[in-house]
Amino acid sequence: MRKLFLGSVLTLGLSACASVMPATPSAAASFDGEWNIIKVNDKAISSDSRAILVFDAQTMRITGFDGCNRVMGSLKDENQQLKGMLASTKMACMGDENRTISRAVGQAFANGAEVKVLEAGKLIELKSKDGSLTLGKRP
Repeated sequence: MRKLFLGSVLTLGLSACASVMPATPSAAASFDGEWNIIKVNDKAISSDSRAILVFDAQTMRITGFDGCNRVMGSLKDENQQLKGMLASTKMACMGDENRTISRAVGQAFANGAEVKVLEAGKLIELKSKDGSLTLGKRP
């Protein structure tokens, strides 16, 4: 009986030292790669828009073009929300749609965006308190 008790205590003690792996992958890992911005606040973006975001899950970096400016920055994954401040160029922005996209991209990451992976990884939705962005995976 004493050996059984000692063995149980030893097993419990060793298992307490084991690291715990998260049950779900980080938000960033779910959309590593290049994405077209296809909707802002559920409104479709015109097909000639060149807005694109590129995520690197390993370095937690984002780069791209928000419709008006080149953007770049670092992101943090906090409880399935992506947060970070983006730096951008300051070019003249032509067209209401481009201004809307540019503003939405900056706001999404500054305030934190909840990540939803849709259509088997072909779409992702970034939702923040200020609105939403829908991104389509580039071929």
